[in-house]
Amino acid sequence: MKNARLASLLILFELTLLLAGNGMIGLFESSEARYAEVSREMIETGDFLSPQMDYVYHFTKPPMTYWLTSLGMTIFGTNPFGARFFVTLFAILTMVVVYLSGREDDEEEGFYAFLILGASPLFFIMAKVLTTDIFLTFFIALGYYFFKLMERGRLSRIMFELSFGAVAAMSILTKGQVPILYWALIFGGLALFRRDWGPLKTLLSPILLITMAALSGWWFIAVGLKHPGLLQYLFLKESVEASYSANRFHPGPVYYYIPVMLGALFPFWFLTPSPKKLFGDDRFTALIGYTVFPLFLFSLFPAKLPTYLLPSMPGWALLLAGSVKGASRKRVALMCSSLFVLQAAIALFIFVRGGRYIRADFTDVVVIMAAGAGVSLAGLCLALRKRSRAALIAVFLSLLSAGIAAPSIVAKHPEKFKIAERTALAIRQKIHPEDKVMELRTTAFSIPFYLERKVYAFENNFFRKKFLREKPPHILQGKEELDRFIAGNPAVWVLVDKKSEPYLKEHYPSFRLFASGDRYIVYVSPEVADRISK
Repeated sequence: MKNARLASLLILFELTLLLAGNGMIGLFESSEARYAEVSREMIETGDFLSPQMDYVYHFTKPPMTYWLTSLGMTIFGTNPFGARFFVTLFAILTMVVVYLSGREDDEEEGFYAFLILGASPLFFIMAKVLTTDIFLTFFIALGYYFFKLMERGRLSRIMFELSFGAVAAMSILTKGQVPILYWALIFGGLALFRRDWGPLKTLLSPILLITMAALSGWWFIAVGLKHPGLLQYLFLKESVEASYSANRFHPGPVYYYIPVMLGALFPFWFLTPSPKKLFGDDRFTALIGYTVFPLFLFSLFPAKLPTYLLPSMPGWALLLAGSVKGASRKRVALMCSSLFVLQAAIALFIFVRGGRYIRADFTDVVVIMAAGAGVSLAGLCLALRKRSRAALIAVFLSLLSAGIAAPSIVAKHPEKFKIAERTALAIRQKIHPEDKVMELRTTAFSIPFYLERKVYAFENNFFRKKFLREKPPHILQGKEELDRFIAGNPAVWVLVDKKSEPYLKEHYPSFRLFASGDRYIVYVSPEVADRISK
């Protein structure tokens, strides 16, 4: 009971920190802005079946993330806070599920597991970023928790099959076939190390499969009937090619995830159990399919992103939590001291040289990071006194201090972090309803989000990953088509970047500069320039 009350307070503390920064900074390009704009267009058009991006069908992912984001913006408004709200909420719910899951083995382990997960850098960062990954992480963790309840006799077989089937359906509506791969790894690992195929057989239960198919299959059938050929695109091109094709996007070497996981779990990897303990203790071997298997499998795929391993983070938290009690005083002290050294070094670097890279005052960031270093130093003292539980709480609080500093750093110079909010809002203040906006050889998905209007596009990557039968009229290709657009629309705003700016200057020298930043530059046609100058 004592752990439950303290866990509730710490979870509330993390929720407050996460929500506090959600409205401070604009949407990151390109994923965040893309998810937010698709969700905004769902609200505007009333079409919650077929996702659209800049009013063009956009079937890169099933709709669960868009639905939740639309709900957030319906409640809190069309803004970054509303767009990110449910991402943060589901991150907190994931921490709760991990606490409950760990508690099934040991009360203390549940407490340690939620501390490790909540403070893990990758998890904390993605709890503030709008993508599908946190939602998928929650559904994977919840399904695993239901399985543990069934194994311990606290959930009947039929209730497990119905509950797990519903969770699996939600995960499929979040990220297509990816959760099926995770389920196979998790339960395959259990079957392998137990030498019992029972866990895998649970996935083939007729009731489970029917529940999963009924709750997720309807959307695929509906869009398949509405858009002939779409299902082949989703299941072959979009899902399979995204995993295997390094030529498509996100290539990486086979060792890519080693530094990723070192950073994602810093400094908790000091708690990693020895190989003998990992493969010799049933509690740890039960988690190998949840942790080690995804690491190895995704390392073999040519396409790589750090977030691909985010759904395995609850498994790692449970694994590391199980070794806290047996960890030596030295290992816990190393965990605390490494965090102290890193935070102190970052604070010193920002204080001495931060202003040279981003022209802004970083006094607040230095104070926050120094305070975090002080807390981690206190954790070191506690570890040396063999108070591992208190030391872990100190590490949790110390790591969250970096989360306080991050929004402040980004807000001081957003364009360095691929945020186009200031540019979009500058346009919005001056634009007229009849004006046209065009992105020339660059893409910023947040522009239509902030302007709440259709944006024309010329020779950018808008067609990338689109299921289309014919080119929409506002997607321009070729110089002749661009000339006709400019001639037919005298009031035009053009967004360019450093690479595309020379093209605009060469071919349309009459356009005048409106706003210039490190990444995004806006030019306007002579008619708009004259109107603004009056």
